[in-house]
Amino acid sequence: MTKVDVIIVGAGASGLSAARELSRKGKKVIMLEARDRIGGRIHSMKGEGFDVRIEGGAEFVHGNLPLTLQLLQEYGIVYHHVEGEIWNFRRGTFSKGYDVIQHQELLEEKLRDIKDDISIEEFITTHFSGSQYVEMVDAIKGYIEGYDAADTARASTLAFKEEWQQEQPWEQYHINGGYGMLMHALWQDCHEHGVKLFLSEVVKEIHWSASHVEVITDVKTSYEASQVLITVPLGVWQAPAEAEAAIAFFPPLPKKTEAAYALGFGHVVKFVLEFKEAFWKNKSVQQTTGVDLHKFFFLFSDAVVPTWWTQEPNPSPVLTGWLAGPAALQYTGDEEQMTQDALSSLSHIFNISIEQLKSDLLAARVFHWTNDPYALGAYSYSTLEAEKFMQQFMKPVGQRLFFAGEALDRGHGTGTVEAALGSGLEVAKEMGNS
Repeated sequence: MTKVDVIIVGAGASGLSAARELSRKGKKVIMLEARDRIGGRIHSMKGEGFDVRIEGGAEFVHGNLPLTLQLLQEYGIVYHHVEGEIWNFRRGTFSKGYDVIQHQELLEEKLRDIKDDISIEEFITTHFSGSQYVEMVDAIKGYIEGYDAADTARASTLAFKEEWQQEQPWEQYHINGGYGMLMHALWQDCHEHGVKLFLSEVVKEIHWSASHVEVITDVKTSYEASQVLITVPLGVWQAPAEAEAAIAFFPPLPKKTEAAYALGFGHVVKFVLEFKEAFWKNKSVQQTTGVDLHKFFFLFSDAVVPTWWTQEPNPSPVLTGWLAGPAALQYTGDEEQMTQDALSSLSHIFNISIEQLKSDLLAARVFHWTNDPYALGAYSYSTLEAEKFMQQFMKPVGQRLFFAGEALDRGHGTGTVEAALGSGLEVAKEMGNS
């Protein structure tokens, strides 16, 4: 049996951030990862017909995030500001810029009046049930479901109020070479400080006591440590016992399971398509659509796959599609059918035949994160019960079991890589001091 100071379950952003901190403090650390790669819900990849590196998971640095940017600068990883035009295509018509939400002053007034939390669904039903509010309600739901990947029946109105009131200019960055550059830099740092990584080992059982913790994997390998840090996605915590990635605790941890179910975990399907050229820049498209999309960056539509973005200002012929929230949870089909849906959506938006799009398509890949056995969803969101159960979830068990991940955010921005990195770092500091 292998014995170390710390076992970290999961080699995603949170696990790597924690391993970096603990190993630098001289702790003997091993990492156990179910996948055959590091990164978790960060998945930078090349191949499978693509001429360029693509991002299957997290892609953008959402603003001037201190920890992420600090690490990028420390490791000398180049990143750049993304820019371009925002477009909408609804009911057959293009419009430039963000959708103007109707009755916005009334919406802000009702949000200011909210003191006790209610679900978004109840908020809408209570204040905006009239037919004159249909478009505004669609916009609110589009934001909650599309951006937060949330279910309006569970999503917190107070959290939405905070997001709305703190809305800043939309600063986004791309990492040159993808988020995988940061993951590999973190791993190299960990490796240089003695961390050992075991891939393709699914943790199945964790036996803990007042003196030590034993971790058993699917290949019946046993590891022992003084402390264990668990960084698996919230979807794994919410999974049934028979799920491939489910972990059994001995003794059980019913309060952690209860807390996990109280938090929200959203669903996302991401479509990445590479074409022979950036067809949306062609004059023929300008003629058929009646608008100049030469600099389009983000496009929001009423198509089956509603949201699309380019790699602006990079002149890449890659288009990325996004389907999130309950629609993504219910979305089914094989890879071929999903690609067909993506092409049908582009055909609808750009008025180009599917046959023409297919002939220009070099490669396509669909990342259905809900179907991923080691994620079972995309990222977390704030529910009505989140504040009550968050502290319960984060609390260590007997100074032996610790918990981190983007869902266990302590102010870094729920659902982001920044949250995962920050959670891992802060818990690792606690572990080092215990």
